[in-house]
Amino acid sequence: MISKMFSRRKVLQLGALAGLGGLASCGLVKGRSGPVLRAGSEVLPKELLKALPNPWRFEELQDEYNQGSLSIDLAKSADLLAIGDGWLGNFLSKELQLIGAENFLSRLSDKATTFLDSLDPNFAKKVFPIGFSPWAMLFRKGESLLPQAREQWDVLLNPELKGKIILPNSPRLVMSIASRMFNEDALVLLRNQAITFDDREALNWIVSGKAKVAVLPLQRCMPSLLRDQRLSIALPSSGSPINWSLLIRPSSTREPLPHSLIETAWSLPSLVKLIAVGFIPPLQDYELSTAIKSLPSRYRSIMFSSKDSWINSWSLDPLSHLETRDLESLWRQSAP
Repeated sequence: MISKMFSRRKVLQLGALAGLGGLASCGLVKGRSGPVLRAGSEVLPKELLKALPNPWRFEELQDEYNQGSLSIDLAKSADLLAIGDGWLGNFLSKELQLIGAENFLSRLSDKATTFLDSLDPNFAKKVFPIGFSPWAMLFRKGESLLPQAREQWDVLLNPELKGKIILPNSPRLVMSIASRMFNEDALVLLRNQAITFDDREALNWIVSGKAKVAVLPLQRCMPSLLRDQRLSIALPSSGSPINWSLLIRPSSTREPLPHSLIETAWSLPSLVKLIAVGFIPPLQDYELSTAIKSLPSRYRSIMFSSKDSWINSWSLDPLSHLETRDLESLWRQSAP
């Protein structure tokens, strides 16, 4: 059971970090009207999809993600897929083709380049990081805890939060956060603090008052954060794990990567709109700075109160079989 729990996809994100929906089971059919980009509802924001050029069209993925059945056979019904980085393990290099994004590589940030460098060299050429969203702490009436939360993740160990925390349904992510805490028993203590591991319904828990803090991707927090004055957010200056959104091309497609999608999304005014919803294109600082300065002050105060929080953010790198077994053992030993 635990070995299945820690498959490459589930080790990274166990149904949450990817944020991907399911694939329709239809294959490529003659007469289909235009090439298709498929992604889950939370992988690419609607602000980015507006840049999809004609005759491309978008189809949302649904059931297969929830059932954990994303595969290359289903992917053949798409010309371009947007997936979370936790789903990369579902594909073999031979099942994908070169992404064809050479024109954009020089614009990538160090974080994006480091992420690609962590992949097998042949595989890295078939993947393109179009954006990311850092994981953050979303509080309900948590003003007294915010100063510490904006410094470090250790605030989650506060006795005041016992039984009031919603953690992601992802052992890898929970362990990664615990490893950045200063308490040597952080993982055991953190698991004891949680009321549940359910990032998909976390917002409902928070808004209803059944929980006081949830760990969620920033992108998922922003709509509620801006309309509900009881909510506040913290991105620790010690850094946050990154939730990458990646583009891949199944080997079955003949359609090239639509460069105008990336070019438009990464240019003003689209760039400002993407950052405002918590989806950050992985551009170098000099390109992001202009867009950040154009954000309303409230957005800047929410997302960019500390430059260190972005500098210190980290990706969840691929794991070897030995590393996976070690994490399996650590997770078992930390059970409440």
